[in-house]
Amino acid sequence: MHELFAQVLSRRDLSRAGDLFAIPDSSIVNDLSEALFYIEKISSSEDYLRNDNDQAVVEICITRVTTAIRDTASIEQHAHALVSLWDSCLQHNLRPSARDEDPPHAKIASDIMSCLFMQNYNKKNVMKLVLPVAVRFLQQGNREICRNMSSYLSLAAIDNAELLATHSNILIRSIINGNRSLTRILPQIYSEKPEEINAYVSHLLAILPLCDETDQTYLIQLTSQVAKHSPKLLIEHIPLLICNLTNSNTSQTVLTALTEIAAVDAAPFTRFLGDLTAIIDRQPALLSMAVKIFGAVGRLNQETGRACMAYMVDQLPMVDQTALPAILIEIKSISDQHEGLLGAHIAQISLQADSSSTAARMIIQQLQDDMMNRKNQQLKSSSSHDIVKAPSPTVMKKSSTMELDRSITDMVGRRQHYRKQTKASHRGSAEILGSSQTASTPSPPRTSSSPEGKSITSSQQSVIGRMDMMSTAESRTSLQTSGSNLTPPKGRVIRPVASPTSPSRSWDMQKRIGHKETSARIGSYSHIESSSSRQPSHNGSSLRLPAAEGSMAASLPVGGGRDSSLQQYLSKRQKEISSYMDSIRSQIPIPEEFTVHEAAGHRPVGKLDFYCSKRASHCLYSDRPYTLKTKEIQPWIHLKFLHLQATSPTPVSLDDRAVQSLRKNWERQKAVGGTMTFLKLITQNFPSLKVQQSLVHQLLRASWYDMFTYDPQMGTWTCFLCSSPHKMDLLSAGERPLIEGQLKEKRVRWKLFKRWRTRYFTLAGEQLLYAKTKIGIETKSPIELSKVQSVKTVRRRDRSIPRAFEIFTDDKTYTFKAKDGKAEQWVQCLTLAMRQAKTDEEASNISSQ
Repeated sequence: MHELFAQVLSRRDLSRAGDLFAIPDSSIVNDLSEALFYIEKISSSEDYLRNDNDQAVVEICITRVTTAIRDTASIEQHAHALVSLWDSCLQHNLRPSARDEDPPHAKIASDIMSCLFMQNYNKKNVMKLVLPVAVRFLQQGNREICRNMSSYLSLAAIDNAELLATHSNILIRSIINGNRSLTRILPQIYSEKPEEINAYVSHLLAILPLCDETDQTYLIQLTSQVAKHSPKLLIEHIPLLICNLTNSNTSQTVLTALTEIAAVDAAPFTRFLGDLTAIIDRQPALLSMAVKIFGAVGRLNQETGRACMAYMVDQLPMVDQTALPAILIEIKSISDQHEGLLGAHIAQISLQADSSSTAARMIIQQLQDDMMNRKNQQLKSSSSHDIVKAPSPTVMKKSSTMELDRSITDMVGRRQHYRKQTKASHRGSAEILGSSQTASTPSPPRTSSSPEGKSITSSQQSVIGRMDMMSTAESRTSLQTSGSNLTPPKGRVIRPVASPTSPSRSWDMQKRIGHKETSARIGSYSHIESSSSRQPSHNGSSLRLPAAEGSMAASLPVGGGRDSSLQQYLSKRQKEISSYMDSIRSQIPIPEEFTVHEAAGHRPVGKLDFYCSKRASHCLYSDRPYTLKTKEIQPWIHLKFLHLQATSPTPVSLDDRAVQSLRKNWERQKAVGGTMTFLKLITQNFPSLKVQQSLVHQLLRASWYDMFTYDPQMGTWTCFLCSSPHKMDLLSAGERPLIEGQLKEKRVRWKLFKRWRTRYFTLAGEQLLYAKTKIGIETKSPIELSKVQSVKTVRRRDRSIPRAFEIFTDDKTYTFKAKDGKAEQWVQCLTLAMRQAKTDEEASNISSQ
């Protein structure tokens, strides 16, 4: 061992310990393992916990050893000794003391942990030694070590999933006991030991509602893997999974798991079809995958088959071309399983024969052929037993032609009737529109035959031509009159089609499958559902915009019709918008002014100006705003627009001055990149929970919540001075300090010991005075508050009580740590004094001029 190392360790010589950093790494690289074993002997002695000198020597030596190992990349050479010292820490208490201080062995474990994992997590030989010891630290009751260990283990799982999988029981027990961040590891190791994790599936799903959104994402990924491997394990958890479909961030993954379960046993889903239809109304993108569940349920029996087929046929005019084949495949599977269900819908399905999707056209052709074959079989069975003769191709063509003619003529009659009723509603007769939505009076069918056996006669061609013209005209009319919108796929005309069964969404679905009770599975979002999203598709001609889908902008008419359609949309969703804004009012404030500033070569920056709503005589933010800069422009513009609508008694217009201002700001930021129009922005999904949390964290980082307080009675945000006027009296109380006490100041230069220096601070008037003790405060140089630019607290991710705060001056940044959670109080008092100092300075400058 190097001479100096041997002297420091054998004599516990703290005075020479600092000189270890002057030795080159190459001189001690081969002595590090021996030094680690000597350190282990010292730290395991009986008097180590009481001997401050030994603790200091060990800390310095460990820092020197780990630094040398990193710099020389010799972890594999010294891994055994390092892990042995790390393992010895498990024999001692690692729980923090009552004063939230880590015991000596916890500090040793933390230093070694970072050395073992950082830049070494992909080295399998090292991880074979490290991981068996690492997972044992999860059970020692030290939250800081557990949190750091979770991060390191997730890195190790990337290349060492098979090694971690052997410890899955310990990992899962730690998750159940509260260490939720370990959930990110489970999807990585599941494929290695699926049986062990399957045994805990029920326990893991039980804590799913208790996890934050990030941890829920990992648990749902694990659920999707379990569904592929052992779907029967999840049957009892179908209600919980359907509830999680409401989260748009994870709905695709959840739905994948549900389709796997339905493929094994579709019977449990019969109770939840109403919930599924309600969720699809809000997230239409789920339809192409959800139809697999409807297909599986529809194949169970005639009753569920009839209900599921009717629902899927109703969706055909409104789905994108990419989703059309998926729906048609499930319709065909039900038709193959239950004969006699297709006939009621073949005419409506045939209208999609002009689809741009080749797969869709082929499936429709197969459905038409199936229908024709069944007709032929009926003709054979009804023919005379004396003459057994197959019908000629001409007869087959005539039969299909007559059937198609009757269907088309019947369809035209329904369209003509609906068009008359729609015109009547424009003249102010809402009652006539209501009657047309519940009564259908089709024109009598007209058929024609031709001795030449033509497939379609000239009269039928005329009918089809008129129908196509009416389809185009009515699709335009419905966009303007129904109050709902849909984005038509490129190269395709949306044709509203009459449904023979006239289904109404989720409630009628429950009735079709024999359930009288209404759906109560998704109670978490029922309070924001508008009446318009629950309206049935009357005669199939009312095109709707789903409540949570932002696809309205592309379907709005050009010109004045665009604004009128927007106002119809806002009128129908007024209750939803108001309810949503009420739900976030106590968490996210809405800025009074919002502007976007452009800079050459830089990304545009949004400027949020907040004013106090009370604006009392000593208000901090009555004349000058609290300004916050942000790069998250889109959610703030969207929330600002929703706020305008929620506070307006009538639907806002694109011509309103406030809306025009938002639109101009959006166009400024759009110049950098992006294709989303302003209309699509304001009609898209409400900002999700993840976006809300991002905005809250942004406000936390800026110490916004230290400056403002929410008033639940008024429903507004006020500055802390208006909510606590007595603080102004303290400020104007002459020589009496506004606040005083001990603070720990963080030193700018790095020092091994005592990084925080304790001083006694007093805030009086326009100066922040400090000294070592309360006596002699005036002898130290003060911090002039007039030179302070800003003050803010230092918080962790959550919105917990801050323990530290920062003061920013022109040339320096001070960091202080307060006792007893008084950091927020210090920030408020400093802000108050700082504003007063700047006001006095401006007043003196004006008087001197």
